[in-house]
Amino acid sequence: MTKLEAKNEYLAKNESKSISFVMGAYRDITENQMKVSDKEIRAFYEKNKEKPKYQVMAGRDVKYFDVTIVPSKKDSVAFNKQMAVIKKGFAASTNDSLFILSNSELPRLYASGHMMTFRPEGDPKARQGMTYPAAMDTVFKTAAIGQIVGPYNENGTTRIAKVMDFNSNVMKVRHILISAQKGDTKKIASAKKLADSLVKVVNAANFEEFVKKYSEDPGSKDKGGVYEDFMDYEMVTPFSDFAKSKPVGTIGVVQTDFGFHIMEVLDRKSDARFPVLAVVQKTLLPSEETKMSLKDKAYNLLAKIDRELNKKSDITDKIILFDTIARREGYYSRPVRMFDESPRVQGFTTKMAAQSILELAYNDEAEVGDLCSSPIQDDNRLIIAIVSSIREKGVPALVDVYERMTTDALNEKKANYLLKKMGSVTNLEVLAKKLKTDVKQAEVTFASPSIQGGGYEPELVGALFSGKIKDKMSSKATVGQSGVYVFRVNKTVKAPAAKNYDAEKLQMLGQIKGSIANSSRQALQKKLEVRDNRALLDAGIIR
Repeated sequence: MTKLEAKNEYLAKNESKSISFVMGAYRDITENQMKVSDKEIRAFYEKNKEKPKYQVMAGRDVKYFDVTIVPSKKDSVAFNKQMAVIKKGFAASTNDSLFILSNSELPRLYASGHMMTFRPEGDPKARQGMTYPAAMDTVFKTAAIGQIVGPYNENGTTRIAKVMDFNSNVMKVRHILISAQKGDTKKIASAKKLADSLVKVVNAANFEEFVKKYSEDPGSKDKGGVYEDFMDYEMVTPFSDFAKSKPVGTIGVVQTDFGFHIMEVLDRKSDARFPVLAVVQKTLLPSEETKMSLKDKAYNLLAKIDRELNKKSDITDKIILFDTIARREGYYSRPVRMFDESPRVQGFTTKMAAQSILELAYNDEAEVGDLCSSPIQDDNRLIIAIVSSIREKGVPALVDVYERMTTDALNEKKANYLLKKMGSVTNLEVLAKKLKTDVKQAEVTFASPSIQGGGYEPELVGALFSGKIKDKMSSKATVGQSGVYVFRVNKTVKAPAAKNYDAEKLQMLGQIKGSIANSSRQALQKKLEVRDNRALLDAGIIR
């Protein structure tokens, strides 16, 4: 890393320009005002396909949409009736444990004592699965014992709860743990002897000092041995019983499976009211009838697409038609891009579905426009897919860049419209009035090529720092990535003089060192033309 490079980095970050500008934004020209035709897209492609930014890596693309297997309205009605029967039976039940075992997906949502204390969602002390909706906090905390609450939704499931009790004690203690694991007779004897001797001399004033010297509990030692805002179910029984039953200020010894605790009761809040619940949980799922109906729908849709595609001979037209039919049927098609040097797919729940996509794209006879032979099952969805691209390295086929070319061709058309509308006007105030917009202000640096109020514009920011646009000087209308701009440089703030550029040099060296291993690996892989075909091999595809 040279001194000159470090200096340039320093100047790029610390020299700034205060600018005013008027922008005709592409986003302000709606689809209703301006569109681009297929003919215009194809002409744009022929003119621009050789440009480096459109060059592609060898690989294959698949487009797909999915028919989601979800419950029908009929399923929902039947489910609601079932929950009404369960609610009535739960209210009349005299053996809640047996009732939950017979009717709930999760039999563990019942226990005696306070283990089933629930807290509202968002409570920092809440346990996973042991919550209720925060909006129902008042309902639960004002319920009567024995009252049934629900049905209510809990993270995609439906629950009915019976209020069994309320947990009202929130406690605060501090302790000194003398470790002695259960079964270690010798250690237990020595730990008891130490605890019995310490409890005679420890008091509120010196407790923290004794914690630092003797406690073997890493979870509380750095906090003076303090545990606060806990409830009885969160600690082992002897520990909780002492905290719950002894008067505030009491110091004593308690034995647990962890050893001997010299405890002091610091505080006890008895105004808390957290419900202890017994819960029946059910999930609304699609019935077999619904699953078969949606499967038939997916097969019929696949057959319909196949018939329509067979009417087209142009590959690009086939892929456009696939997107059009999906959109017309209420679905959204999305791409899966694979590269020949390491073909693999993301975004699928099951391994079988991912391998089916690889098989569709990379089988020996694969061609652009090939449809999957049947809908691909991926957990709770049925996927309809088409091979949308088989790319050779270099100049892309139109189908490979059609969507990108569509956007770029439309932006070019918008830019030409805006250039014509702006004309040769460089007075920002006059131009803003003409475009019915405002004169915006921004501070820009070479290192951060975004213009606040405009967009990401590296070429335009580069032009501002090229020296061609002097202070108090306005530019001509200039095409950018987000719109057409006219700038005025109000002031250039030079970077403060620096004794050296060591900080920049170290930072840039650190970045290079951090990427050297990956860069070297990529260079070797490129030079030796290494291909990672493990995913294909795993799917039974030999290349």
